[in-house]
Amino acid sequence: MIKTIALMALVLFTVSCEEQITNKYLEYKVQGVDRHGNNRVCFNDPDIMCSALYNEPEEEFAQSCSDSGNKVHPCGCNEYICEQKVFKGYDINGEVRSCAEMSASVACTAEFTDGDQYARDCEAEGGTPIQCGCHDYICHYPG
Repeated sequence: MIKTIALMALVLFTVSCEEQITNKYLEYKVQGVDRHGNNRVCFNDPDIMCSALYNEPEEEFAQSCSDSGNKVHPCGCNEYICEQKVFKGYDINGEVRSCAEMSASVACTAEFTDGDQYARDCEAEGGTPIQCGCHDYICHYPG
């Protein structure tokens, strides 16, 4: 009987801890783009202990993200992701679409495409072209 009660208490304790850990990671889960332009999911755990090492490329990336009006999140120790604002606008086909602005660190071909012309036309009409990918834009209008 005592063994059964002890076993049930252990199971309840384990389930309780698992639920707390799961909730903690869901609460601290953040998504963004790393300095290489890759989409990434991190857990911004405030309890993590990191050394005071300085990673210059990561620090510059974090500052650039912040300067662009986006939110910076630590991703482990000495790495960051940038939670980018999502914009809504019309694509080249006239359809409403949402996207985050592409990272400036991504290299695209120098070829001038219909997408690039669409971005110029958008700006000429008073919109703001948001680059979603290489030669892929949406036209965002304020308000």
